[in-house]
Amino acid sequence: MSASSFMVDMNDLFQRFVTERLRRALRSRLEVIDEPTVHLGVGRQVSMQPDLVFREPGGRSVYVGDVKYKLATTARARSSDYYQLLAYTTAMDLPEGMLIYCRGQNDTDHRAVTVRHAGKKLVVRSIDLTGPPEQVEQEMEVLAEAISG
Repeated sequence: MSASSFMVDMNDLFQRFVTERLRRALRSRLEVIDEPTVHLGVGRQVSMQPDLVFREPGGRSVYVGDVKYKLATTARARSSDYYQLLAYTTAMDLPEGMLIYCRGQNDTDHRAVTVRHAGKKLVVRSIDLTGPPEQVEQEMEVLAEAISG
């Protein structure tokens, strides 16, 4: 007996979904660049690839984001995800960045942590994917507004 299977990389699918929806929502305001290479160290040492970088039409990076297909708990990220985002904001000399998660049932949709001695603001936003398409699109619009400030 044989069986067929179909596997989907949900991390990749969620990241592509968020990227394309934000690209559409931010059109003409910010350019959405997926997975550019940035460097943590001087002299192009320690290369990293944040999931999303948001640039003004002139090319200046103004925001960075990392997309995680995980459930946030009370809008809190994992410590390692905070460290990763802190590295991105530091390397890019940005005051703020965002972790984007899936929202769990009865969870809050956002939270922010300001890093001591660095002043970087690390924002956690979550998206509820369980509702109808119109609701998900509205959540993406709210997310885009939070990014474009």
